[in-house]
Amino acid sequence: RGVGYFNKFFKKGDFVAFYGAAKRYGSSISIAHPEVDKISSDDDLDSFSRIFPIYPGSKALSKARITSKLVQSWMEQILNKLNPDEFLPDSLISEMKLPQRPEAYRMIHFPETHNEHKKALNRFKFEELFLFELSMEKINYTVKERANGHVFNETGTYTSTYFNEILPFELTDGQKSSLGEIKKDVRSGKQMNRLIQGDVGAGKTIVAIGAMLMALDNGFQTAFLAPTEILAEQHYRTLTNQLKGLDVNVRLLIGSQKKALRTDILTDIEGGNCNIVVGTHAIIQDTVRFHNLGLAVIDEQHRFGVKQRSELLNKGSHPHMLVMSATPIPRSLAMTVYADLDVSVIKDLPAGRKP
Repeated sequence: RGVGYFNKFFKKGDFVAFYGAAKRYGSSISIAHPEVDKISSDDDLDSFSRIFPIYPGSKALSKARITSKLVQSWMEQILNKLNPDEFLPDSLISEMKLPQRPEAYRMIHFPETHNEHKKALNRFKFEELFLFELSMEKINYTVKERANGHVFNETGTYTSTYFNEILPFELTDGQKSSLGEIKKDVRSGKQMNRLIQGDVGAGKTIVAIGAMLMALDNGFQTAFLAPTEILAEQHYRTLTNQLKGLDVNVRLLIGSQKKALRTDILTDIEGGNCNIVVGTHAIIQDTVRFHNLGLAVIDEQHRFGVKQRSELLNKGSHPHMLVMSATPIPRSLAMTVYADLDVSVIKDLPAGRKP
């Protein structure tokens, strides 16, 4: 709106209300592209002294002549006609001192005070987290109830030889605790879904190796999914070095491999000659068929979508799942964000390693 607009619709002596997002520039306060109302002598000046909602615009909205003021009038009509249902328990609303849902909608759009707006905002933030937590708990319940898992009862030659003869250092308390929780999971008859969280260097891979050897002792294969080829190659080197004293066939499957090598690896996997396959998204392709997948290990789950995780688990009949993450996150928050997973935390570092 230029000078011509104001010259046409306003004259000297008119009372005018300008409202919008005010910003300070030096010693002045300005409002860019304000909404404007002419105040007649019959208007209640108090009605122009309240807090006005400002809705974000766009070129498309401007072209359609949909202004913040127009959206405001629509919202007033909607809130006058609709009465949103309350779904939070009264006891929770009272305990958290939250406004009722219908009132919160009014307070978020047309607050009488800034404190009202803050209360409404807190209500909807709490509501969002409440629904998220509820959905995660539902997933957690569904995961735990839906599927029986393979039972790894045997603690055989592979596991005992590795930890008693090959591993050159003593496990930390965190590693021992995590392995104990994994052992309990894989013997329960239910599908394991566990997150191992620990800083870089905490020894998560050693714990994962323990789970892989439990699977191998019981006649099952392991798929180890990494987010990048560099990380997949790094894990492959670690596993081959750690397990070189055992008769374990570890193969690397990545997209950049030549066709002949890839065909050889796929044959090994399907025939059961490959005990552990480490790879990237290449593992979840349709051409990869496992002989007897019993364990899926995923490094840094947040780098993969739900669809990719499901595709990996579908490579076997309800294989156990172990997720590793170095992302620092408090246990209480991890149990919220990863509500579909049981959480093990390795807090201590192996002797000689610094955080």
